[in-house]
Amino acid sequence: MPSKVEREAKMKEAEARATEIRARADALATRIAPLEAALNETARLALAVADESHKLWQENGMLDRLTTDNDIARPSTPRVEAPKLSTAATVAALLSRHFHGAQPYAVDVNVARQIRNALVEPERELASK
Repeated sequence: MPSKVEREAKMKEAEARATEIRARADALATRIAPLEAALNETARLALAVADESHKLWQENGMLDRLTTDNDIARPSTPRVEAPKLSTAATVAALLSRHFHGAQPYAVDVNVARQIRNALVEPERELASK
């Protein structure tokens, strides 16, 4: 059994750790609302872009059929493809694995590295200009 001095030292250590945890939990809580707002805006924008790119793809297909079926020249239009966003799939993996409530677990190191690398590239491009 630990001595009274050892026990008091451990109680102080426990309280110090608890104080740090409370401070970090409070700081984390203040970041959740802005994250949710950013995700909501991102979801709105992503839905609009995905929907519009698909509609444009369909319209190009209908124009192809119209011109082919009627043996007429096809007017020039841009060929719209689904946007390729460097962080989309990785962020989707992060979001689908986390943020469900319950016990949090460590972020996959590969996911973290891919996101950090994708975010650094635009900064490097701006710095080189």
